Amino acid sequence: MHLILLKIIMTLYIRNTEKLIIKFAHEQKFWLNYWVKKCGFKIEENKPYKCPACKEIFSGRKFKAYFAQPTNITNPNKWYIILLCDKCGEYSERIEVSNTTMALVNDKLKKD
Repeated sequence: MHLILLKIIMTLYIRNTEKLIIKFAHEQKFWLNYWVKKCGFKIEENKPYKCPACKEIFSGRKFKAYFAQPTNITNPNKWYIILLCDKCGEYSERIEVSNTTMALVNDKLKKD
């Protein structure tokens, strides 16, 4: 009997600059909790955080969940959840980010 081990990647850490296509994730509470559960990092409302796109500092309550699709990876059909400040997510459908973690979205969960 052979045992096959599969490693499922549930997060993607972006160190260098990566271009993303983004879409607002409706049902914010669900997607914020999803990101926290998958990434293991909780965003506190009054604590300062750096936006991975504009690099400005905002309180945790200014961050929203967005669907993100990296444009430079080998499997472009994968969608992730990323947290961005209101300003960056509101004004663009394509952004560049670095030094951030995104949570892989199960295809059955994605809602447009």
